[in-house]
Order: sequence, then C-alpha cells, then structure tokens
Amino acid sequence: MTTFLLMRFSSWSAVPLLSLIPILAAAPAAAQLPMMTAPSGTLRIELGGGFFPTDQRFVDGTKVSLGDAIGGTRLDATSITLIPDMATALEPLLGRPASGGSLGGLTAIAERQRGVGTIGLAWGINRRLTLSATLPIVSVRTQVQLRADTAGATLGLNPGDPSLGTAQGIAQNATYFDQFATALSVLAQQVADGVYTGNPALQQLAEQTLVEGGAYSAALATALASTPILPVVGSTDAEVLRGLAESYRLRFEEAFGITAVSSVPALPAAPLSAQEFDALLAAPTGLGLLPFGEDPIVGLGDVRLELTGALTSRGAPSDGAWLGVWGHAGGTLATGTPPRPDALLDQGTGAGYATIFGGVTAEVGRGRLGLRGHARYTRPLSGEVEARVGRRGLLLLGANRQGFLARQAGSSFAISAQPYFRVAPRLAITGSVLWWQRGDDAWSWGATQTPLEGLDPAIMNDGTGADALLVGIGLSYSHDGNHRDATGRMPVEAAFGIERTVRSGAGIVDAPLTARVTFRLYKALTGR
Repeated sequence: MTTFLLMRFSSWSAVPLLSLIPILAAAPAAAQLPMMTAPSGTLRIELGGGFFPTDQRFVDGTKVSLGDAIGGTRLDATSITLIPDMATALEPLLGRPASGGSLGGLTAIAERQRGVGTIGLAWGINRRLTLSATLPIVSVRTQVQLRADTAGATLGLNPGDPSLGTAQGIAQNATYFDQFATALSVLAQQVADGVYTGNPALQQLAEQTLVEGGAYSAALATALASTPILPVVGSTDAEVLRGLAESYRLRFEEAFGITAVSSVPALPAAPLSAQEFDALLAAPTGLGLLPFGEDPIVGLGDVRLELTGALTSRGAPSDGAWLGVWGHAGGTLATGTPPRPDALLDQGTGAGYATIFGGVTAEVGRGRLGLRGHARYTRPLSGEVEARVGRRGLLLLGANRQGFLARQAGSSFAISAQPYFRVAPRLAITGSVLWWQRGDDAWSWGATQTPLEGLDPAIMNDGTGADALLVGIGLSYSHDGNHRDATGRMPVEAAFGIERTVRSGAGIVDAPLTARVTFRLYKALTGR
C-alpha cells in the first residue's frame, strides 16, 4: 500500500537483490526513503513495472489451488449452474424438484499472470503540495486446462438444443409439438361441434385436456428451449417426462379417437461425453466461454490521481533524527476494462468502477533506522458492468445468467508499516507489513437491464468482503541531489522489492509472490 516501496517481482530472488548493494553503496551519501512530495517547481517522472503471477488463492482462510475454484472433482448442482437451471425448468412438468444429476467429474489447472507498467508524473506545486497522476499499462493472461471425466454422468446434451442438438433431435421435437397442436385443435373442434354434449364425463375430460394439454405443451416447449442438458433416457426424471407424453397420447387416442400424436419429445440417449463437455463450454446456449490460452491482453488500467501535502516536518537524516507527516487525497478513474463474464477467471485491466481515497503517512527515524507507516481508506463509486449472476466463487455460470449489473463495491481500509535500515549512504534495506480489509459488495440490476427471470443479483453479495496480510522485503535508493562538493542536482530515486500474501481470514483473495521496481527522476521547471 505504501506508494512505491512495496515492490514485487516473482522471478527475482534475494540473491540478485542483495547483489545490488555493493554497486549502489558507491553512490554519494545521506539515505532515506523516496520523497513523498516533489520539490517546488519540479516535475517528477516515474517509471515502474511489476509482475504478479499466481496459481493459488485463499478461500475463507484456506489456501487452495486456483484450479480448484472452477469445479472441484464433481460437476453437480453446487459447481455448475446449468444443472439447477435445468431442474428449475423441469419442475413444472415433474410436479416436484428435479433430481439434479451430474455431468461427471472435472479437474482443472489454472494460472493468472498480470504485468503492470506505470508512467507517473508529479508536479511540485509548492514546497508542501504535490499533484501526481499515474497511468498504468496492464498486461493480463489467464491460462486454464480443463479435463472432464464423464464417468458417472447422469445427464446428456439436449438433442433439440439449437446450438448443441442434432438435426434429428430438433426435427423430432418440431414434429412432436406440431402433432400435439394438431391433436388439441381437433379436440377443440369436437367440443365446439358438441360431439360430447350427451356424455358429461367426456365433455369434462375434453375441456380439462384442452386446458391441461395446452399448459403441458407450453411448459415442455419452454423447458426444452431453456436448458442445454437433460436427464438421459432410463433415468427417473426422463421416464416421468416420457410417461407424461405417453399419457396424453393415450388420452387423445383412447378417449377421443385422435391419433395425431405418434412422436415423442427428444431426450438424450447417453450421458455427456468429454467431447460434448468441450462443446458445452463454448456453446452460446451452454456456458458460452471464450477459448482458453489466448494471447495476453494489453490495455490501459485505472488511472490514479493524487494530491499529497506535507503536514509537518522536523529534522532530516543528516541531522540524525527526523519526523514527517503527509496527507493524501485522490481517486482512480474507471479507465481500465473490467473482467469479461465470458472468459473464465478473467482479470480485466481495471476494476470497472472509480474510487475516491484519503490517507495519511508518517515517518520517524533516528540514525540508521527509520519507520514509515501508512493508512488509507478507499470508497469505490457505483459502476455498471456486464457480469453473470451466481453465488460467490462459482465460476461455471451459464450464459443465460449474463446481463448488465450495477455494482457498489465494498469500501476498504489498509494500514502498512515499513521499517528500514540504512546499510550505506542513500541505500536502505526495507521491510513491509500490509494489512487490508474490504467490505461486502452490493449488486443489483443495471439501469437498462431487464431483470432475468428467476435470478436475483443480491445472491452475489454474500461473502464478498475480504482481508489479507502481506509481508515483503526490498531495497530503496534515494539521492536528494546534494553532493559533497556542495553542488546541487535533481534528486534520483529507485526501489525494488518482493512481497507475499501470507494470510487471509475471510473472502476470496489471490495469493501471488509479487514484485515491483520503480525509478524516479526530477526535472526543474520553474525553480528548485
């Protein structure tokens, strides 16, 4: 959280880090951390970069593989929304909740990569105030390998699905509904013609059949059109569906002499295969996911604007003891691209909403030792993004759950401590401890989104709050521009460090070993 010294780069280790000490120690003398404000009338130019790869995350305090979040070992109603959605669609026909079923098992290997290059400019308005802007260029890539094991699957692809079905299945359903509509039409004409007027029982049955048969046909058509998976022939639920169709066929034929219905609804003959699961991932009526393993996406992240003011300052490192306090205020703009709902574990280059923040930094030091502490409160502003509705942590969400949602992300508070020890003039070894906490999100339908039937975005709120503890180590080089020969030049600053998320007690938090490097130089414009 400290602005530039919590540095992360996973491919570097402490060996090359410490090898920089002899080189930098040769620089002229009086070290401290990089300045919080730019000197009056100067332009500070900052170049930075970082890399944040991870294949692990914390889930309510337990560290797990990132791939485990995709579905675990079983594809059932708790891990993929297509199954409960199917059960909901079939319930009006079955007269009870559907039995759910399974698509087999799934194993996954996943890794997230994120690189950030930053270009920062800061203007020293006067000796106390500095206005800065940071423009991040973000590169993101998510790599996922899925392997389906369909042994034990009890559900198959819907033969009549427009994307995943077969020509035979689609034609079979069309024939069945045409025949059923014809039978209802013939029966309605018989009633209108008074065929059963002299038989009250048949008259009542005919009228009942017209009402119930119409409702059945509509419910069946809706169910078959709304789910890409169905119970396989021979299962309990499939036999109930087949029994319903047969009971209407027999009623038309035996009670009313109508033989128009000879077809049956198309149901899957066999459980899902591994190849069919791959098709289900990509189909627009299934999960509708983009292909895995695409090239990294590079784009603008969320631009940050910040005003830093020096509140008090006493002494300097050259005096042997010093104290400084600074205040911060600013915000981020929603200039990045939010995560795409049709890309599994997508990161996006930005959060999808703007924020405002305020904080305070204090630093004390004596001799070679110093400590810089930082506290910041961040309040996100409401933003509208395209997302899929589902409970927290569930990633295999059907494409039918996608829409524009309003998100009020939870506010966050972070506090950090950064002790440092001067090992040479202008060079310090730094440590870092950062703790942050974020409140729950509040999701609702977007202003232009028609609510999706049966879905409530509020289900996405539960458990979205989180916290984490991070520790790190790094190096800081800071030259204030004053040389031993009494000449003065512009300051130069550089920093590098690595950081690890060591604990999280709540929420879902990625756990990368991360690193960042920063270089700053100053140019006098109106004076120094």
